[in-house]
Amino acid sequence: MADLHQEFGKSGVRFIALFPLRTDSPAVIEQFRTEYKLPFAGLPDKKARLARQFRARVTPEVVVMQSDGRVVYQGAIDDWYVDLGKHRPQAAHAYLHSALDALLNGRPVTEARTEAVGCLIE
Repeated sequence: MADLHQEFGKSGVRFIALFPLRTDSPAVIEQFRTEYKLPFAGLPDKKARLARQFRARVTPEVVVMQSDGRVVYQGAIDDWYVDLGKHRPQAAHAYLHSALDALLNGRPVTEARTEAVGCLIE
């Protein structure tokens, strides 16, 4: 995510990490941001309000919105994880990168929805 922020942030893409779990205290959020070197805000999603609004089911799951609020991509960052605790040596498809690149270059996002692998948001 830090690399994507570096690449697309300069084009005006705004990144925000939302933390919808009840256990996501400010200290937990800051520890996560530090551990993963996230150069953008990490905010609690109280009572998973936004997660429910977007029907996000797992964490991590990303939502890409146009400036008018229309969702153009939702799902996995990439296909590195194939199942909980199981990942490939390297991702083969960079879904989020492809969606952002298409959006910024005036092309349609060809794969608008993928299934993210992660922990259930309860």
